[in-house]
Amino acid sequence: MRIVVAPDSFKGTLTAAEAAIAIATGLQQALPDAEILRVPLADGGEGTASVWQAAVGGTWETLATVDPLGRPRNAAVLWLDATTVVIEAATAIGLPLLADRERNPWRVSSYGLGELIAQVLPRAQTLWITLGGSATVDGGIGCFQALGAAIVDAQGLAVEPGGAGLATVAAVHWPKIEADIHLALDVTNPLLGELGAAQVFAPQKGADPAMVEALEVAMQRWANVAGGEPQAAGMGAAGGLGYGLHCLGAHCHRGIEVILAATRLREQLSGADWVITGEGCSDRQSSGGKVVGGVLELAQSLKVPALVLSGAVKHTEVQPLLDRGAVAVWDATPHGGVNLPQDAATCLCWASEQLGRMLAQR
Repeated sequence: MRIVVAPDSFKGTLTAAEAAIAIATGLQQALPDAEILRVPLADGGEGTASVWQAAVGGTWETLATVDPLGRPRNAAVLWLDATTVVIEAATAIGLPLLADRERNPWRVSSYGLGELIAQVLPRAQTLWITLGGSATVDGGIGCFQALGAAIVDAQGLAVEPGGAGLATVAAVHWPKIEADIHLALDVTNPLLGELGAAQVFAPQKGADPAMVEALEVAMQRWANVAGGEPQAAGMGAAGGLGYGLHCLGAHCHRGIEVILAATRLREQLSGADWVITGEGCSDRQSSGGKVVGGVLELAQSLKVPALVLSGAVKHTEVQPLLDRGAVAVWDATPHGGVNLPQDAATCLCWASEQLGRMLAQR
């Protein structure tokens, strides 16, 4: 039996590589003669650059920047070759960089990402930016200010940082960038409306209902000024950063498709009897641009049966995964007093062993 293990990271507990090891270890205990291939994946969220580097190589460079509140920090970028670089937005403006009490999309800024971009532009001809995991809902204005853009209010004064700046923006003078910019997107949400940046993502980043409403109005103002295609798929990524970068000329890609190509998962699935994927929590977003949905889509096209094993499952929201071809969806959430964040690898290994015992009977 040949099994391909192709999970996403289990956010807050295990990297994709660690999750793959835990699943493969459990399976091997139940299926000692099986060939088990580990292919850690990502979709444009946190950890994408590490998965990319593991698949194709590359060199890390550490650069100075600032976090979403302007505090100094260092962040690593990945050079795939001498002129192609990958930047994870979350390394500079990620939500985990802020304590719960600091999470305020009205105030936090994407400026730190712009600082990273500015430092690589003199050498880069091709720039990839992964947008998942950001703390911001500022439409990218902080990023563009760091790149030298003039983003001003009706009096010609620079707007303030964060989502608050969107509420007063009256004009933008874009910076000139020679490099080709490509975005690896992990969501398909538009900029505006009930599925947009403010209404879907701002609550996850600390916004209360009043702030969500204010951000929606402010984002509409930004769209009126910047133009572009605010309702196109992916424009709501990273709190509207996807929209702003697209206005600047960036090309949009599904992050999962980029990583599937880099890891050559299609070739890895050749001759496989099963593929097992998973993530920290499977819910209604899992089928929309995420790793699990992407693996199921590919597996279905190749007629390879697929299973989903995640840390937790919102059982009322996973029908789309079954519709995409998942044979079954399991969670590894323990009972009996075991703590999943502390014992995630152990729990995932145990659940995988039980899954392997069942596969052994088929």
